[in-house]
Amino acid sequence: MLELNPQETNHIFLGERVTITLKEHGSVGIKSKAITNDESIISYVTSNFEYSNATIPIKPGGDGGHRTYVFKANKAGSTTITTQRIFRGKLEHERIIEIIVTA
Repeated sequence: MLELNPQETNHIFLGERVTITLKEHGSVGIKSKAITNDESIISYVTSNFEYSNATIPIKPGGDGGHRTYVFKANKAGSTTITTQRIFRGKLEHERIIEIIVTA
């Protein structure tokens, strides 16, 4: 799978799955979101959280890590995915990733 580059317009092919990875740290209130602008062009499939240091025993409240979001290109067109960093329930940072899907 291709990791989307938030710094440029991403060109992907119909049927291709792509990912975007964002930092999270639940115990201090840092969460993430990745939202597609047009589900008919590119749709959310799943997400997976991994701890940054999985060898350390997990303590109450958790530790920092990253969440990888997976999307699938459904039809040709252009759209965006908006990523958000949320700190203790408030939007802290937002980024728009441009995507063009070709057949």
